Amino acid sequence: MFPSSQLPHMLSKGDFDLLETQLREKLLDAQYDLVKEKSAAILVLINGSDGAGKGEVINRLYEWLDDHFVIRGCRAISPICILGFLCHPHLLPHH
Repeated sequence: MFPSSQLPHMLSKGDFDLLETQLREKLLDAQYDLVKEKSAAILVLINGSDGAGKGEVINRLYEWLDDHFVIRGCRAISPICILGFLCHPHLLPHH
């Protein structure tokens, strides 16, 4: 389904650092493209068992993204599902 998910389960520290840097840059570029186009909002759902690292993943995404364009919210809806909200503020309905 996702070619990048087919990576080997073990990466060297150097390979991890390189892939992490590339992923971070691509994610930030995608965020800026969405901001510029004002075409979509994004909702990220993180799911996994206890101790799987859901909170760490959400915190990493918040670190990587430009927080000027992120509405932060995190809510556990069950022991294994956390909703992380990331969206472009200008695309939210105004009341």
